Parts: sequence; structure tokens; C-alpha cells
Amino acid sequence: MKNWRSGLSNVLVLVFLVGLAALMIAILSGQKPQSAGPGPSPVATAIGVQVSPLSSPAPGASPIKVGNPIQLTSSREASLLKENQGKFTGIVGRKDNAHTVLFEPVTGEERQLADRVLPYAQVSGNWLIYLEESNPTALKHSRRIKIRDLKTQQEFPLGNEDNIQSNPEISGNIVVWDDARNGNKSEAGIYAYDLKTGKEFPVIVGQPKIGYPRISGEWIVYLHFATERASTVELRAHSLKVGEDFLIGLIPNSQDSWFGTHYAIDDDKVVWTKYDPSQYLGELHLYDLKTRTDRQLTEPNNFPPAGLSMSTKSGVIVYNDAGKRVVLDWLQSTPAPVSATVPIASEWGYELSVAGDYLIWEISLNQDNSEQQIYVAKLIR
Repeated sequence: MKNWRSGLSNVLVLVFLVGLAALMIAILSGQKPQSAGPGPSPVATAIGVQVSPLSSPAPGASPIKVGNPIQLTSSREASLLKENQGKFTGIVGRKDNAHTVLFEPVTGEERQLADRVLPYAQVSGNWLIYLEESNPTALKHSRRIKIRDLKTQQEFPLGNEDNIQSNPEISGNIVVWDDARNGNKSEAGIYAYDLKTGKEFPVIVGQPKIGYPRISGEWIVYLHFATERASTVELRAHSLKVGEDFLIGLIPNSQDSWFGTHYAIDDDKVVWTKYDPSQYLGELHLYDLKTRTDRQLTEPNNFPPAGLSMSTKSGVIVYNDAGKRVVLDWLQSTPAPVSATVPIASEWGYELSVAGDYLIWEISLNQDNSEQQIYVAKLIR
């Protein structure tokens, strides 16, 4: 037993000396130990590492099912605005009687946020953000983001009275937006505000034709209109943690592309529509911002996937395919549509999204959209 312990001690000492020698050689040769933080793309391609089409890097997940639908609203005018952390803001009522509410899919609760319409209203934790425009018809007007603490109901604006701000988004304590900076091109760009520290900071400024940011955690994705009147637009990613900025790929430059029609982000995943204008073909892709890998989810189609919504929690993407809403389970070895028996069909139209473990949708009951209903259904794996 003593000889065995003595031999093991000798082996451990030898391993230590070899490791120490390797480290000294690396230092003397000028090499640095690799950092665990985000690094450059592993390959010099625009969209990272392309794995085999329609395959899964982690197959084996059980198929997902859709639970029974629960109606959130009665038959009245109701529409969804924004989803954040599994909660939806929406508008209920018409014209002078409209008010902004927060829908809680888990509890079915409807909480009134304001007795009027708050454009771009979103909620993150105890924070509510929205956009307010003053004197919109005047030659000199402003468009500012308002922040409200839902606990104290105290409210304050971002920027100064002359700012023209747009496309606000919030994730955790960070708010991002487009800022024209009074037409000063050297200062215009994407800005952010940390609600925890109370400090504003620039994300990307002084670059023309960028904007429409979406944020989740440390990551921001945004659009760069590199070429005038091009049929595609660059989708780029930016890390708030290390400042790295890189191209994900090219999406369709349609009239509504800047509203997130062809891209969505959740956690460190981005779902996007890759578009080939020479063939008029679009296909759905899933990009991993941490590993810089890109995965093809659907075959090329003459109808580029649009209206994208995603949830990393449930592993589900919702998109529009030639006028039909598809619920896609990306965790399967081959991405497969989810069979969902839910009342989403309506001759007057409907909208469907995913938030956390829930599908949420609105249907129109008549042609003038004066009567609508909102439903939720739990996703079960």
C-alpha cells in the first residue's frame, strides 16, 4: 500500500511539472491563455459555422404538445403590443375608451397600466417603458421614451426635450433605442440606459443607416442598411459585455422588415430569415450568439418566413409561412411543426406568438376588428 501511494505521488508531481513547463513555454513564446469570454467568429464567414441543413446539434428532446386554450379577454377590441419575459402588453377598448394593459399568461390576469394608449409599451420586472410624442405636427417636436416604476408609479423621460427617439426595447434593467440626436449625424445611432445605475451610454453611434435594435440580456441585434434600395439588409449582433460587433446574415429588406418581421432574439439565440434575392428564396435559420453557429431550420421557399417569434425556454419558433402560422419545435432532430388544436382560425385574420412556455394569440371576430379575443395555451414537453 505504501509503494502504491508513493507511486501515485510521483505521477502527480510529474503531471504538475509537465503542466508548469508548458505554461512557461507559452509565456516565453508570447502566447496568452485563452479567455472564456466571447471571442471572434471561428470561421471567416458572414454567418458563422454552417452545420448540416435541417439537423440538430442536440437531438433527443421529447415532442412538445399544446395544452387547452384559455381565453384572456371577452369579445371586445383587443390587440397585443409587445412581449417581454413571458408577459404581454396590449390595448383593450376603442378610441377614447382604449387603455393599455398587461397580460399574464400564467395566471390569466389582466392588469391595467394606463387609461390611454401607450405606444411601444413594454414591461420588464417593475419597469414600464413607452414612447410619447409632443407636438407631432409642429415643425419642432420631440419623441421621448418614458420610464415608469410600477411600484412607486414615479415616471421620468430619457434624453432632453429636443430628442427624437424611436424603437425602444427593454431587457432586465437595460433600455435601448434609436436616437436621431437632433439630426447630428456624428452623434446619431443606438443608445442605451441602465435603470440600475441611472446612466446613459452609446452602443453604436456615428454610423449612418443603422437602427431597429432588439435586446435580450447582454446581446443586441440591429439592422444595417448598407446599400441604398437593396433587396436585403444586414442583420448584425452587438455584445454589451465585451463590445464585439459582427454580421449574422442578410434578411429581406421589405417594407416591414424593421419591425422585427424577419428577426427575433431571446437569450443568446436569434431566429432570422436568410434571403437569396437572386433566387427569390428565403429560409428560416437559428443563430447561436455564444458559439457563433448557424442552423438551417426550413427548406428554401418562395415565401420567406415572416412574423417571427421565439422562446428559448420552450424551444419553439412561431412564423408565417405563405399566410399560415406555423409553430416549429427546433429541439427535434429534424425541426417539426407542432400539431396544435387551438381556435386560431378566423376568416378575418389572427396573430400568434410565443412567450416562455405559452402560445398567445388574438383573433378577429368581424371585418372591422371591433370585436377580438385573446387566448393563451401552455406548451408542454
